Amino acid sequence: MVPRMTCAQQLSVSTAALPGWQIEDALRAIASCGITNVEIVVGSAPDALQHDTRYIDRLRTILGVNGLEVVGVAASGELPAGHPGLPNVISVAQALGARYVRIFPPKFADVVPLRDQIEQMRVGLIDLCEHFDESTMEILIELAQDTLVPSPELARAALRPLDRHCIGVLYDPANMLVEGHLSVDLALACLEGLLRHVHVKNQVVTRQAGQLHRRFVSLQQGGVDWEGTLRALTRSGYRGGFTIDHLGGSPSPRRIRQDAMTFQTIYSRATDD
Repeated sequence: MVPRMTCAQQLSVSTAALPGWQIEDALRAIASCGITNVEIVVGSAPDALQHDTRYIDRLRTILGVNGLEVVGVAASGELPAGHPGLPNVISVAQALGARYVRIFPPKFADVVPLRDQIEQMRVGLIDLCEHFDESTMEILIELAQDTLVPSPELARAALRPLDRHCIGVLYDPANMLVEGHLSVDLALACLEGLLRHVHVKNQVVTRQAGQLHRRFVSLQQGGVDWEGTLRALTRSGYRGGFTIDHLGGSPSPRRIRQDAMTFQTIYSRATDD
């Protein structure tokens, strides 16, 4: 069993870490490892989830039986900021008692002025705020490669002018290995006041025939120095949560358990000082 973290931060696992699994099987596998928090990914057809109350009730039952709390509902990359399906994702998140909805920025379009794209994203985010109680839930933009906002400084430029507490950033250091890399301390300085959650994974990025290839590996093997990253997060005063969103090997309960224990070991070592 994975022991609960003894710090203020809570560790969760995303259903994205078990691609292709049925949601019921994914939730049972996560719970079997002693994990009590989960991030649920909603795919390209959230309407069915919103309107099928029997499915939502069934999901609530499975969550309850397995002792799982939904920390967040994540929209897949097919539902970026501005997509008309996002209000339905928010409805799912509210029904499950999630603390946040995680969405990707839209893709950059080189035929549209950047200023206009940023403004359109801002308008879409503000519109989304009309669909939930800002005191109980947040919208988090994930910094990710191949999007309009791949880096911390771009997130600061795009989101700080909104000055909305319910709109923040999900920081994924492994994504920065592909695009948007800054030293962790500089990244956190840029994200001051915006950082709300951190995704956990590690990867090796290689270039072959002009194309970048990503391979997920264990937390101690890839390009992210997780001990250094956690030390920087501690220095910055970060008190948010962490979610494992990709595993370091073939998805299985054993791999979930191993990666969770590895993260807790690294966390303890980084914060013992």
